[in-house]
Amino acid sequence: MWLSSFFNQASLPQNRPVSLFIDNNGAIDMTKTYRGHKHTKHIDIRHHFVKEKVEMGEFTPIYIPSEDNIADLLTKPLPRDATRNFTADLGLWDLGNESQMK
Repeated sequence: MWLSSFFNQASLPQNRPVSLFIDNNGAIDMTKTYRGHKHTKHIDIRHHFVKEKVEMGEFTPIYIPSEDNIADLLTKPLPRDATRNFTADLGLWDLGNESQMK
């Protein structure tokens, strides 16, 4: 949301809804329907922010497998090959120039 607001202020409007890539099917299900059961009853209503934004049409949750989720590079430790591939996907590493590995 912050990035969308920033882009709008910079006269770079964004298409709506914004795609929100998530690697957790349970989290995606919770944005679509609230099925109160013992595993989710502890979640306070104020924490349903993303669900409300999905309902308002601000976001569209889309499933992405963990092995394809580039954001994992910034959120968890990864094996060397995954780190190298994700940094290349971001343009931070040139896989063609293996001399960078030394």
